[in-house]
Order: sequence, then structure tokens, then C-alpha cells
Amino acid sequence: EAWISPPLTSLSRTSNHHDDSSYSRIHRRLVLVMEGEDDTSSSTGSIEVDLVFSMPDGYPVRDDATLGVDASIHSAKSGESRKMAMDALPRLLACCREKAADHPGEESVFVVLACADDWVENDWRDFQKDENRKAMIAAAANNSMKKTSSNRSGDNNNESNKKATNHVDNKLMLGRKLIYSHHIIANSKQRAIAELATQYQLGGYAKIGWPGIIVVEGSEEDCLDYYHELKKMRWKHFGVRGEQFVPVKDANDLQGKRAFPHKLQMLGADQMSTLASKCRDAGLESLFKTAMKVYEDDEEQQNEEETIAKGEQQKSSSSSTCVYGVFVLVDHMNNPKKYRKWLQKATKSVGCSLFVKQCYRNDNAQGGRPIIFVGILGQEPTAVNQVLKRWRTSRVDIDAKGTPCLERMMTVLVDGYLEDSAFSSANELLDMI
Repeated sequence: EAWISPPLTSLSRTSNHHDDSSYSRIHRRLVLVMEGEDDTSSSTGSIEVDLVFSMPDGYPVRDDATLGVDASIHSAKSGESRKMAMDALPRLLACCREKAADHPGEESVFVVLACADDWVENDWRDFQKDENRKAMIAAAANNSMKKTSSNRSGDNNNESNKKATNHVDNKLMLGRKLIYSHHIIANSKQRAIAELATQYQLGGYAKIGWPGIIVVEGSEEDCLDYYHELKKMRWKHFGVRGEQFVPVKDANDLQGKRAFPHKLQMLGADQMSTLASKCRDAGLESLFKTAMKVYEDDEEQQNEEETIAKGEQQKSSSSSTCVYGVFVLVDHMNNPKKYRKWLQKATKSVGCSLFVKQCYRNDNAQGGRPIIFVGILGQEPTAVNQVLKRWRTSRVDIDAKGTPCLERMMTVLVDGYLEDSAFSSANELLDMI
């Protein structure tokens, strides 16, 4: 549901927030579904959130004109769901405002809407899981304390104390998490990733670059604290995509069941295949595949691991190098330099590769206007589609009068997965055409 509200008159302005009351505003209603609910129309626990965009003077042409973003809870069916939504709302706003700030002087409504939809689809779900897990851990700890206290007061002999201690030890859990980030580039973030892992006694791997992937292992409680500490930093996207839990008897049992190095190891931007190999060697390829949103049930995971143990790695190697691409025909570029620069920036921001090729009829550069082909390759369809959406809604070229304009004459010729692994980058594809 979406609608537009006109600017407020000077007599009806009541907000003492930044003066955006004279701007036109776009409203978008989002539905946050509580975990375990499927039907948003009949859910008793769903929450409706109103996202409001304000467009300042000069938007989107003026270079410093940035889309304003605000949000509020429209309705919540229960007090529990309202509280959870209130806790999550600042994260939604931070995500949307950061996306808007990345596009000053550009049309960014659709880009921010896409960001909000992605947050609802992924981050909201992760947020609920984390909150529910915290509640479960707190409840288990509370029950353990009550039972321990009851045992000690009822029977103070060594046997009862031993049983109480064993009960607490059984609450220990070995946890593994695969954390996915849009990118990990800043040196400060790389240091934080390594130093916090040491502080929480976690091991595993962290691959920097586009995308950034962190795979950690240790106490489940420490894994959660580690994730939340990193989440406080500024990220374009940062969330848990895969996790595993292994019950253990005590701290020694936890250490014995760890599959990754006990000290976090940093991997370079070009070492995605190395990370895949490390996870495969540890028998945890299924965890690695969650980075690509590939999830399997326990039986399929077991069968897959048995296949890998027999040395049949060709299929998994092929699937891990699949590339998604789109091939576009562009009618013309009136300002080729600016146009190409925009394409380079847009594709790089989401970790995609780009090529632009001009072809002339009969190979005659003097024979008139060229035919322009643009190719975009990425590891995920979502990244490529994000570039396409921005492309259609941004002023990437100029018209005959020199005024910035939208691209209205682009045609997607073909899109899909390049599964034969003949090439893994735009440059290799360019060499073939």
C-alpha cells in the first residue's frame, strides 16, 4: 500500500523535527510478519509500519538534495509484537537513510524502497530469531538457577550438587554462524572482525572484499555477542545467513567438536574458492552454501557430505562458480563519459563486474551511430537486478538540450545463469564477443 500526501500548510505544521513539512511526501506501508506466521492478511501477530519519504527542494536534480526517510508503527496486534517492532525500527531507518545518503542528487525512492523490502525479507527475520534466541537462553539460565537452588536447599550432599552442575553444563552449545556482508573493505572493520573474534575466543575464517563473508565457530552465546558487536558498526548489509548448533556436555567437549581453526583467519578478496574449500574440508559445505541462500534439510546435508567424502567434488565445484548475468542493448549515449562512469560506480557498489562494448556496422567507425552493448555479471541475481533498477530510475545521461535525463531506450536481451563456468568475470566474457 502506498500514497502521496501534499505539503503541509504553515498553519498545520506541528513537527519540531527538521523542517520537511513543506515537502511532498510519499508513504509506503510495510507489513512485518512475526516468525511462524505465513499469511500477512490474517496474521494475529503482524505489524504495519509506515515508511515516509520527504523530497526537499531541488530533489532529485540538486547535488545536495537527499531523500528524507522516517518511519512509525501504524498498528500492532499485540504488545509483544509492538515492543519487538519498536526495537527493530531504528535499524530499518538506519538502513534506509544510509541508502538515501549514497544517492544525493539522484532519484532514489525506488532504491530505498528496494532496500526496505530487502530489510523486511532478511534483516527482520534475523532480528526476530536473535531476540527469540536471547529469550530462550535467558529462560534456560533462569530455570537452571532455580533448579540448582532447589537442589541445594533440598539436599546438600555431593551427589545432588553434581547433578545440578551437570544440568548447567548440558546447556552449553557449540554454535557456527555464516555472516554475510555486502562488502568488507575498511581496515577498521577488518581489525574489529579479528580482534573481537579473539576476545570471544571464536575461530573460523573471514573473507574480505565483495561480498564479505565471516564464518565463526565457538560457544553459541559468544557467537551471538560477536555478531551483535559487529552489527553496531555501519554496514550496507550485514546479517546471519546460516547457522548450526551442536549440543555438548561441557567446555572440553565443545573444544573437541570444533571443526575450524581456533583462531580466526583472514582471507583475501579473491579467495572465495579458498573459503569454499576450507568449509568443504571441514565437512561444512552446506554452511558455506547458505551464503548463496542455498538451504537443505538434514538428510540432504548428510548425503551431500558423504558424496564429498568419496571425492565427488566436480558438481559442487561447478555450482560454486555459477555467475548470473544480464546482456543489455542501449540505443545511445549522449554523454558517454558520464554514462560509463555512472555504470562503473553502480556495478562496483554491489560487487558486480561490467563491460561496455560499441559495435559499428561493417566495422566502420565512421559509418554512423554505434550499437552499444552492456553486460553485468554478479554472484547473485539480487545484485544484478539492483543495478538494473537503479539504472532505470537514475538520470544517467543528458538529452539534446543537455539536461540530465532517465534512460528510456534500454532493452534487456538476455539474462540468467552462466553455468558452464567458461568465464567468471566480465573481462573474460568481453574477450569472447
